[in-house]
This record gives sequence, structure tokens and C-alpha cells, in this order.
Amino acid sequence: MGTNSKRIKTYVAGILIAVIVIAVAVLSFRFDYAAGTHRIIPTAVDTDIWGNYKVYFRLTEYTGTEADEFYYIHKKDSEIARQVQSAIVNNQEIVISYDRYIGFKGPLAPKSSPITKVEIMGNSIGSKK
Repeated sequence: MGTNSKRIKTYVAGILIAVIVIAVAVLSFRFDYAAGTHRIIPTAVDTDIWGNYKVYFRLTEYTGTEADEFYYIHKKDSEIARQVQSAIVNNQEIVISYDRYIGFKGPLAPKSSPITKVEIMGNSIGSKK
């Protein structure tokens, strides 16, 4: 009787592990067909636990956004993150381009497509030029 109990416990544990692995895989997969450009004023660049960059932003000089709104830059694109940081230091508006993303990012990674290109606008925000 004890052997059957051990088999059942092992079987249940195996099923639980398989369910957890499948759930993490499903939560990690992103199927994002969004692509385009957006004009923003970056306010901060941070990294997540995966090493990817998060670009926090506001839409105009006078308005903010929700605290959790950000764009995503893949960790291999550190030059793009440096461009955004430069725009923050110089208080400049930027146009970001983002592309479609289909694949695994990690369960806590952003759902949005990564930034692929940054264009820094000419004047600083609030300048009289």
C-alpha cells in the first residue's frame, strides 16, 4: 500500500512541475505585432532583472504618464540606451521606432516591442530657440 502512495505522490509532483514549466513558458512568450514610431520625452532609463533597459517617458513638457508606462530596449542594444540617456541629460525630445516582437522574453519582461532606433529632435524642451 505504501508503494502506491509513493507513486501517486511522485506522479502528482511531476504533473505540478510540468504545469509550472508550461505556465512560465506561456507567460514568457510575446506575440506583439505592434510596430511604428512615437514621439516622447524620456525621463529615466532603468534595467530590469533580465538586464534589458526600460525607458520611462512623458508625452509633453507639461504632462506625465502612468508610473508603469515605459518602452523596452533589448540588453544587446546598449548604444540605443546611451542615446536615450544623452537625450535625458540634454532635456531633448526623441522619436523612437519600435518593431514587431515574437518570441520569448521572460515572464516579467514587458509586453511591448523593443525600441530599434532613436532619433533625437533638435531643440531642448522648453528652450526659446
